[in-house]
Amino acid sequence: MSILKCHEVLNRSIVHTKGVYLYDEDNIAILDFEAGIWCMGLGHNIPRINNAIKLQVDKVIHLNHRLISKEANYLSNDLLDLVGLSSGSSVFLSSGSEAVQLGIRITKLVNPGETIVFKSSYLAAYNLQEQNENWISVDYSNCDNCKKIKCDSSCSVLKHVDFSNIKNFLFEPATCGKVSFPPKKLVELIYDHVR
Repeated sequence: MSILKCHEVLNRSIVHTKGVYLYDEDNIAILDFEAGIWCMGLGHNIPRINNAIKLQVDKVIHLNHRLISKEANYLSNDLLDLVGLSSGSSVFLSSGSEAVQLGIRITKLVNPGETIVFKSSYLAAYNLQEQNENWISVDYSNCDNCKKIKCDSSCSVLKHVDFSNIKNFLFEPATCGKVSFPPKKLVELIYDHVR
């Protein structure tokens, strides 16, 4: 029984996996379209990967985000060489929230100034929207009733926005638990102003 009711829980016990398939108690194969919720992109139960994990478990299982390992440095160098950026740098992240936060930090370094976001954006588990005073939040929940063919800055959704100091447009259609797309005409207008 599931305590957390965020998603429907299927009453099928998975007993083994192989490649892109999950197998239940009746050995029925289920294609894993979500790749184990995005963390099994190379597939399940791959012997080469399993062996590497087994070797690493006896050395180090997990490090704090402020610590490094030689293996991570080797991987970083190999990846940079592979893409032809041997004098570059890399960062390894553990979650989508960290990736969002890094993207925001890099954007702010490159383009200091205000950032426009949609009020419904999830923007990572760190609740980043509430922590940023240089963000202009746009609530498009009333846009469904709009009959205009093209958005303009006089609409009620944008009338509070002064685009003169907005340097960044952070567009994330994900909200907690679902994806909600703002009207294309609104996204295009904001893009044209910020660009």
